[in-house]
Amino acid sequence: MERLRALYPSDVDDQTLADALSASSGDFLLASRTLDAVLAAEAHEADERRGLSLLSALLEPACRLAALPASRRPRAEVRRLLQLCERLEAVGVRLRRPVEAVLAGERGEEALLRGLDEADEAVVRRVLAAAVRGEAQREEREAGEEREAGEEREAGEEREAGEAGEAREAGEGVVGRERGEERREEGSEVARLVEEFEEVLSLAVDLAAAPEQREAFVNTVLMPLQAQTGLQLLPAARRLWGDADQLPAPRSVSQEVVAIEQALERRLEEMMGAGGKRHPELRPSAQVAALQAQLAAGADMEESLKDSLRELKAKLIKQRMRNEACRSGEARPLQ
Repeated sequence: MERLRALYPSDVDDQTLADALSASSGDFLLASRTLDAVLAAEAHEADERRGLSLLSALLEPACRLAALPASRRPRAEVRRLLQLCERLEAVGVRLRRPVEAVLAGERGEEALLRGLDEADEAVVRRVLAAAVRGEAQREEREAGEEREAGEEREAGEEREAGEAGEAREAGEGVVGRERGEERREEGSEVARLVEEFEEVLSLAVDLAAAPEQREAFVNTVLMPLQAQTGLQLLPAARRLWGDADQLPAPRSVSQEVVAIEQALERRLEEMMGAGGKRHPELRPSAQVAALQAQLAAGADMEESLKDSLRELKAKLIKQRMRNEACRSGEARPLQ
């Protein structure tokens, strides 16, 4: 007993020494070998428990850090993880190399598991699975964010297009209404001008039956009218009388003048087709009779007739032409 105590002064209690001697039938050498085997087994179990404890402490941070992108891994935690792997190396757990490789981006099992035992392989597979799972989740999240961003962008483009369309429709509606009002206004002004020229047109109709007075009418009425207002009624009158021999020469006038000339020509044709008897309201008035008398009197009355026409017609026409010129900014040639 004393000899065994000398070999194991503090590692083994007295009861254990006595049990070892009893089991060895008092043989000192056999008892010492038995005690050595028991102590070695206990030490191995203690190492395994300590290794399992360290392994448990390593597995959670290793999987968590492997699942994160490299840019988001705290450096201090990575450093502690690798230090823990080095401590496990002392008890035969070879995880430093494969864990560091997974964190560096290695995903090939063959390279990661080379030289490991079954227990270490199981740990590395779990760390690798965490890394792959984290990458898949990030890719899915990024794809979802990109899809949502695309949907928001498309919705914004559709909204902008709709707003632009509404604004365009509203603007077109306003422009359309304004143009419609302008056309109605222009139409009413042209109609008023045609009414102002009823007597001159009526006189042209009457001259269809009085060819000897036509040149006087042209010289004292139509030509001064054209000089004062730009209106060219002579071609229409000659067609009405049946003695038109050529087309009028091209000239540059505003569209307003063209519209007035066309309206006057249409009215002239209507009056010629209707005839005075069927439309007594179109028969020459007292002013037309005066004009006929002036025509018969000859050229002495030419200046007086010009003044009368200017007062009656030119003011309204020239004002309308100025308004049109302000809107259009340029005259267009009449073909």
